[in-house]
Amino acid sequence: MSLQRPTHLPGDTLRKAVQEYCALKEKNPETTHNQRLNSVAVQFDLSPLQCDFLSRHLREIPPHNKG
Repeated sequence: MSLQRPTHLPGDTLRKAVQEYCALKEKNPETTHNQRLNSVAVQFDLSPLQCDFLSRHLREIPPHNKG
């Protein structure tokens, strides 16, 4: 009996999507959060729930006023 390991582990898609999002942000810093999110959503065929998760966790932190 051979041990079969899954070729796709849970979380792999989101991990790769985060890596791609970060790469897009580094390559094209002028793109918006939504443009990058839409790009990875299409590329990795993300569900609406996955998109919402990424959107909440990858949203840019607004600059705070020093004063």
